[in-house]
Amino acid sequence: MSQPISPASQASEAVQPTGKRNIIGIIALVVAILGIIFSCVKGALIIGWVLLPIAFILGLVGLFGRDKKKGTAIAAVISSIVGTIIAVIVFVAVVGESFSEATGGDTTVSNDVPSADSASPEPGASDPGSSAAGDTRDTPLPLGTTIENDDWAVTVNSVNLNGTEQVAAGNPFNEAAPEGQQYIIVNITATLKKDVPEGTIPEATVEYVSPDGVTYNSYDHVVTMDSNFDNVGTLYQGASTTGDIAIAVPALTVDQGVLSVRPAMFADKKFVAVQ
Repeated sequence: MSQPISPASQASEAVQPTGKRNIIGIIALVVAILGIIFSCVKGALIIGWVLLPIAFILGLVGLFGRDKKKGTAIAAVISSIVGTIIAVIVFVAVVGESFSEATGGDTTVSNDVPSADSASPEPGASDPGSSAAGDTRDTPLPLGTTIENDDWAVTVNSVNLNGTEQVAAGNPFNEAAPEGQQYIIVNITATLKKDVPEGTIPEATVEYVSPDGVTYNSYDHVVTMDSNFDNVGTLYQGASTTGDIAIAVPALTVDQGVLSVRPAMFADKKFVAVQ
């Protein structure tokens, strides 16, 4: 005859843990931790971005397992969410750092022509030492100004506002300027400042901005001259190249525009007077 079960024994059995180890939850937590670690390592961010969603999904699966402990699954879900926030912050920081490296730092200016002429900028041109100099078309820098970032230094040496004859003499096959336009010739010098073991090509860009705000560049009409600025020759640290850039611009307001100059492809632009 069986013995009756006492109320105390029934209560003891009721509080006994019945949940089993949640293997999926444990795996999810481990994956989440690895995802957080990789998402903080520059160069391995993509691994973290792959692991964190996997951890989140596994954590959810672990939460719905029958008779399974939920602790590790809950921890995995929370960790994957927190890890994703951390990953986003790290990614933004890395992108910002990479963009800064790509642009070569801030664009600065200096006047490398210490002559009497350069000591007094032309009317309408700004003193290179001014904080606003070159930032807008209304405050252009004087000719002879060097515009640079951490990678490149570009000096606008001179501008020939009547360059049509020079273009025609440079090559008989050069295209004539469109009606109402004439060529200007911009002479610049580009110097590579950074150490690139394999060398690199100049990245400087020069454009003409008319008084009414229209931009003209050398790609509008391709001109070939012996004095062309060489933008395909490889340079090494400390080396320079000097040459001419021909741009077709409106003839009536040729002396009223400004140059837009970038020392490198993604660098900030500066404006330079044409005379």
